Formats: sequence, C-alpha cells, structure tokens
Amino acid sequence: MKNNLLKIGSVIAVAGLLFAACKKDGSSAQSTGSSKLDISVKADNASTALTNNVSTDVSGTTLTTQSSAGANVTWTAGTATISRFEFEAKRNDMDIEVRSKKLTSVDLFAPVPASISVLLDTGLYKEIEIRAVLAKDTGNTIPLILKGNYTTSTGTVVPIEIDYNDPGVIKTEVKDVTVNSTTNLSTVITMHLSRLLNHVSAASLDAAVKTNGTIVISNSVNKNIYNIIRSNIEGCGEDNGFDRHNRGDHDH
Repeated sequence: MKNNLLKIGSVIAVAGLLFAACKKDGSSAQSTGSSKLDISVKADNASTALTNNVSTDVSGTTLTTQSSAGANVTWTAGTATISRFEFEAKRNDMDIEVRSKKLTSVDLFAPVPASISVLLDTGLYKEIEIRAVLAKDTGNTIPLILKGNYTTSTGTVVPIEIDYNDPGVIKTEVKDVTVNSTTNLSTVITMHLSRLLNHVSAASLDAAVKTNGTIVISNSVNKNIYNIIRSNIEGCGEDNGFDRHNRGDHDH
C-alpha cells in the first residue's frame, strides 16, 4: 500500500511540473535563464479606398467590387484597451503559453506604441502565435474606438466612428526565435485598418444611420456594418517578427 501511494504521489508531481511548463503567467519565468519580450500593437492603413458595391452569391463568393471613385475612409484617431496578450509556441516539443497583464488606453497611431513585457525562458521557440485579446466591457471602457472621416464619391465628408465592444482576437503568426539570457526581444502586432473594412461598401456607408451627423458603427447602431467589422477583427493583424536589443535598451 505504501509503495502504491508513493507511485501515485510521483505521478501527481510529474503532472504538476508538466502543467507549469505548458501554461504560465508572464510575470515570472520558470528557469534561471530568461529574457524579456516587449509586445505592442499599432495601426496602419489609415486611409482606405472603398468599393462602390459589394454583392455575393449564395456561397458567399464576392462577385462585384468595382471601385467607387474618391470614396474612402481616413482614420485620424484610435484607442484600444487590450485585455491581455497571449504568446503560444512550442519549446523543446512542449506547448508553452504566456499571458500578459492588461494594456489600457493604447494610442494606435502613436509613433512609439505602448508595450507590455512578459518573461520567456531561454531556448528555441517554434510555431509561434501572438494574440491581442479584446474583452467586452460592461462599463465605459470600450475595447476599440476608431474615429475619422468618410468621404463619399461626390466629395462630401462625414465623420465616422467605430465603437467595438465585443470579444475579439487580433491574431498573428510569427517566425521562430531563439531566446537567450543576454538580450531582450520586442515585437509589434500591426493592425491593418484596411482589412477591418473588407466587404464594407461605399453604398452601405451612404445608407448608414447618422447620430448627430456622425456615422456611428456599434453593436446597437448600424449593426449590419458592425457585424462585418466584427468578422474581420481576427484577420486584421500581422507581425513582422522580433527585434533583438541589448539588455537595458528597452527596460522600463
């Protein structure tokens, strides 16, 4: 009986070690050798030309996307509250997941985007995926707000605003990286605003309801356009890999 209890205890201990290696908080690394990874998010494609009309067949295939001369959306401001960043990869054939803390009030157009740090154990990381997670807020903090102007094909300029308040994930895949104990890393998730407007036509914005003269797109106003944008969130992200820095260069 004593031997059986010892065997069971050993199995539980090994299982505990495996769980710690597979999932861990970004506040501490699990080995003596570690490196800091700074993660940030920024926006690009501030101006997006729109199609005159978008029609689809029953299979969902786009049939018509002719250009609408001059119709475009230009974003002038954007703020995001990232619930957390998730770093997932394989290291030594084990699944690794590291999560960051919240990053609030991020200016998506800032020349130097705000970042938050996690610690990674040293080693080679493969099959890397980094996600910026948006969480629906029941208070006054909307996860993603974009403001700008919509210019119609006739040249009329109308203020436009997206108030995105739903769960969402901006997902990117990143090339392999070797983490060492002598340098730190940084990476930036680029949010392509043009992709947010995939399948949003000039015609739909022309017909949109205006609130005090502004086209507000939210989960309660102009919901047909909002639902298209919500479906585009996951595919709007891209990452250009990692930058390596000497210790002290990016310490906060």
